[in-house]
Amino acid sequence: LEKRLVGPDGECGIEGTPAKEPIDAIRTRLLHEADTRSTRVVMITSAGAGEGKTTLAAALATSLARAGRKTLLVDGDLRRPAVHQLFECPALPGFSEALIGEVDLLEAIQPSSIENLSLMPAGQW
Repeated sequence: LEKRLVGPDGECGIEGTPAKEPIDAIRTRLLHEADTRSTRVVMITSAGAGEGKTTLAAALATSLARAGRKTLLVDGDLRRPAVHQLFECPALPGFSEALIGEVDLLEAIQPSSIENLSLMPAGQW
């Protein structure tokens, strides 16, 4: 995937890439799971660095938002935060500042240029 998930026109940057269909398929399964089991939170993780956690989480959040679901993407990677770079938004305030009480939780949430998608960058550790 490209380093930027949002194109210059504010549209999803994965349109037309080979990754779009599998991510939309995962989205469909998650939405089915949400309807049958009331799932509301999804966490993406892996054992090592550089395995694509941030890219997958951002692409999946974008796919859910395109499907009309209100989505909040939280960057919990305090060592190597990247969500703010992918969506070209400010890094602060974010998750870290909300955790230590410097800002209210709602102050750490930022709108994105994609309808139905909000972001909470990692902030500064």
